[in-house]
Amino acid sequence: MNTKIAEADDQFLTVEQLADRWQVTAQWIYSNHRALGVPKTRLGRKLRFERAKIRSWEQSRSEAD
Repeated sequence: MNTKIAEADDQFLTVEQLADRWQVTAQWIYSNHRALGVPKTRLGRKLRFERAKIRSWEQSRSEAD
């Protein structure tokens, strides 16, 4: 595998990976990501979530509680 592609794969989470991280279903992510303001990137029709932005978003949400 190309190193640049591997690095890019490490930088982004799929819907399924984010669902596993949050212990919810992939459908829950699809249904709620907009309302929650989860930072996302679209690659064609697919959603991807940048790891660094997700960490930052999670941290800001936990500080707000």
